[in-house]
Amino acid sequence: RQVGSKCCQDLYTTAFQMENSISLLLTEAERLEKKTGKGKNRLENAKANAYSTKAAWKKLRNAMQDGSPLLSQAQIARIVAAQNSMEDASLGKVEAATSFRTVLAAYEARMPKIVKSIRRDNIKRIEQYKTSMQEYLKVKRQALEGALKTLANIEEKVSKIDTK
Repeated sequence: RQVGSKCCQDLYTTAFQMENSISLLLTEAERLEKKTGKGKNRLENAKANAYSTKAAWKKLRNAMQDGSPLLSQAQIARIVAAQNSMEDASLGKVEAATSFRTVLAAYEARMPKIVKSIRRDNIKRIEQYKTSMQEYLKVKRQALEGALKTLANIEEKVSKIDTK
Protein backbone atom coordinates (compact mmCIF):
# COMPACT_ATOMS: atom_id res chain seq x y z
CA ARG A 1 0.00 0.00 0.00
CA GLN A 2 2.73 2.40 0.93
CA VAL A 3 4.53 1.63 -2.33
CA GLY A 4 1.37 2.20 -4.35
CA SER A 5 0.48 5.49 -2.71
CA LYS A 6 4.07 6.70 -3.00
CA CYS A 7 4.19 5.91 -6.73
CA CYS A 8 0.72 7.22 -7.47
CA GLN A 9 0.86 10.55 -5.63
CA ASP A 10 1.91 12.39 -8.81
CA LEU A 11 -0.84 10.55 -10.68
CA TYR A 12 -3.49 11.71 -8.22
CA THR A 13 -2.21 15.28 -8.29
CA THR A 14 -2.06 15.44 -12.09
CA ALA A 15 -5.43 13.74 -12.49
CA PHE A 16 -7.04 16.21 -10.09
CA GLN A 17 -5.46 19.22 -11.80
CA MET A 18 -6.30 18.02 -15.31
CA GLU A 19 -9.86 17.12 -14.28
CA ASN A 20 -10.39 20.66 -13.01
CA SER A 21 -8.80 22.17 -16.11
CA ILE A 22 -10.85 20.00 -18.47
CA SER A 23 -14.02 20.72 -16.51
CA LEU A 24 -13.46 24.47 -16.85
CA LEU A 25 -12.73 24.14 -20.56
CA LEU A 26 -15.85 22.04 -21.14
CA THR A 27 -17.93 24.59 -19.24
CA GLU A 28 -16.53 27.37 -21.41
CA ALA A 29 -17.21 25.34 -24.57
CA GLU A 30 -20.78 24.67 -23.45
CA ARG A 31 -21.31 28.37 -22.74
CA LEU A 32 -19.98 29.30 -26.20
CA GLU A 33 -22.20 26.70 -27.85
CA LYS A 34 -25.29 27.96 -26.02
CA LYS A 35 -24.51 31.57 -26.88
CA THR A 36 -23.95 30.67 -30.53
CA GLY A 37 -27.14 28.60 -30.62
CA LYS A 38 -29.16 31.43 -29.10
CA GLY A 39 -27.69 33.87 -31.63
CA LYS A 40 -28.58 31.54 -34.49
CA ASN A 41 -32.09 31.07 -33.12
CA ARG A 42 -32.53 34.83 -32.74
CA LEU A 43 -31.35 35.33 -36.34
CA GLU A 44 -33.75 32.70 -37.69
CA ASN A 45 -36.66 34.29 -35.79
CA ALA A 46 -35.68 37.74 -37.07
CA LYS A 47 -35.51 36.40 -40.64
CA ALA A 48 -38.95 34.83 -40.32
CA ASN A 49 -40.37 38.03 -38.82
CA ALA A 50 -38.83 40.15 -41.60
CA TYR A 51 -40.21 37.83 -44.24
CA SER A 52 -43.73 37.78 -42.79
CA THR A 53 -43.92 41.56 -42.23
CA LYS A 54 -42.65 42.19 -45.78
CA ALA A 55 -45.23 39.77 -47.18
CA ALA A 56 -47.97 41.47 -45.14
CA TRP A 57 -46.85 44.91 -46.35
CA LYS A 58 -46.80 43.78 -50.01
CA LYS A 59 -50.22 42.18 -49.67
CA LEU A 60 -51.68 45.32 -48.11
CA ARG A 61 -50.03 47.60 -50.67
CA ASN A 62 -51.29 45.48 -53.58
CA ALA A 63 -54.79 45.35 -52.11
CA MET A 64 -54.85 49.14 -51.72
CA GLN A 65 -53.58 49.75 -55.25
CA ASP A 66 -56.27 47.55 -56.80
CA GLY A 67 -58.97 49.87 -55.56
CA SER A 68 -59.54 53.52 -56.27
CA PRO A 69 -56.60 55.72 -57.31
CA LEU A 70 -57.00 57.86 -54.20
CA LEU A 71 -56.34 56.33 -50.80
CA SER A 72 -58.09 57.43 -47.65
CA GLN A 73 -56.17 58.67 -44.65
CA ALA A 74 -56.92 55.42 -42.81
CA GLN A 75 -55.60 53.34 -45.71
CA ILE A 76 -52.45 55.44 -45.90
CA ALA A 77 -51.97 55.04 -42.14
CA ARG A 78 -52.30 51.25 -42.46
CA ILE A 79 -49.75 51.16 -45.29
CA VAL A 80 -47.35 53.38 -43.35
CA ALA A 81 -47.75 51.25 -40.21
CA ALA A 82 -47.16 48.05 -42.23
CA GLN A 83 -44.11 49.59 -43.89
CA ASN A 84 -42.82 50.72 -40.48
CA SER A 85 -43.25 47.18 -39.12
CA MET A 86 -41.48 45.79 -42.17
CA GLU A 87 -38.55 48.18 -41.78
CA ASP A 88 -38.31 47.49 -38.04
CA ALA A 89 -38.25 43.75 -38.74
CA SER A 90 -35.62 44.24 -41.43
CA LEU A 91 -33.50 46.27 -39.03
CA GLY A 92 -33.99 43.57 -36.38
CA LYS A 93 -32.78 40.99 -38.90
CA VAL A 94 -29.65 43.04 -39.63
CA GLU A 95 -28.97 43.48 -35.91
CA ALA A 96 -29.46 39.76 -35.26
CA ALA A 97 -27.20 38.86 -38.18
CA THR A 98 -24.48 41.22 -36.98
CA SER A 99 -24.76 39.91 -33.43
CA PHE A 100 -24.67 36.31 -34.65
CA ARG A 101 -21.60 36.95 -36.81
CA THR A 102 -19.83 38.44 -33.78
CA VAL A 103 -20.72 35.48 -31.56
CA LEU A 104 -19.83 33.03 -34.32
CA ALA A 105 -16.43 34.68 -34.82
CA ALA A 106 -15.73 34.34 -31.08
CA TYR A 107 -16.87 30.70 -31.21
CA GLU A 108 -14.70 29.91 -34.23
CA ALA A 109 -11.69 31.61 -32.66
CA ARG A 110 -11.98 30.02 -29.23
CA MET A 111 -13.32 26.49 -29.82
CA PRO A 112 -10.22 25.13 -31.61
CA LYS A 113 -8.11 26.41 -28.71
CA ILE A 114 -10.43 24.77 -26.18
CA VAL A 115 -10.32 21.44 -28.05
CA LYS A 116 -6.52 21.66 -28.33
CA SER A 117 -6.23 22.40 -24.59
CA ILE A 118 -8.51 19.49 -23.68
CA ARG A 119 -6.44 17.15 -25.85
CA ARG A 120 -3.21 18.48 -24.32
CA ASP A 121 -4.56 17.97 -20.80
CA ASN A 122 -5.72 14.45 -21.63
CA ILE A 123 -2.28 13.63 -23.01
CA LYS A 124 -0.67 14.95 -19.82
CA ARG A 125 -3.02 12.85 -17.75
CA ILE A 126 -2.29 9.71 -19.80
CA GLU A 127 1.46 10.35 -19.75
CA GLN A 128 1.36 10.76 -15.98
CA TYR A 129 -0.69 7.56 -15.67
CA LYS A 130 1.87 5.70 -17.77
CA THR A 131 4.82 7.08 -15.76
CA SER A 132 3.15 6.33 -12.44
CA MET A 133 2.22 2.81 -13.49
CA GLN A 134 5.74 2.14 -14.74
CA GLU A 135 7.14 3.32 -11.41
CA TYR A 136 4.59 1.25 -9.50
CA LEU A 137 5.36 -1.84 -11.56
CA LYS A 138 9.11 -1.35 -11.10
CA VAL A 139 8.73 -1.14 -7.33
CA LYS A 140 6.23 -4.01 -7.26
CA ARG A 141 8.53 -6.18 -9.42
CA GLN A 142 11.44 -5.51 -7.05
CA ALA A 143 9.30 -6.45 -4.07
CA LEU A 144 8.08 -9.65 -5.77
CA GLU A 145 11.57 -10.60 -6.89
CA GLY A 146 12.74 -10.13 -3.29
CA ALA A 147 9.86 -12.28 -2.07
CA LEU A 148 10.68 -14.93 -4.70
CA LYS A 149 14.33 -15.03 -3.54
CA THR A 150 13.13 -15.41 0.04
CA LEU A 151 10.81 -18.26 -0.99
CA ALA A 152 13.62 -19.98 -2.91
CA ASN A 153 15.88 -19.62 0.13
CA ILE A 154 13.21 -21.08 2.44
CA GLU A 155 12.52 -23.88 -0.06
CA GLU A 156 16.23 -24.73 -0.15
CA LYS A 157 16.45 -24.81 3.66
CA VAL A 158 13.28 -26.91 3.93
CA SER A 159 14.65 -29.41 1.44
CA LYS A 160 17.80 -29.81 3.61
CA ILE A 161 15.80 -30.74 6.67
CA ASP A 162 16.78 -34.26 7.68
CA THR A 163 13.69 -36.26 8.50
CA LYS A 164 15.55 -39.48 9.45
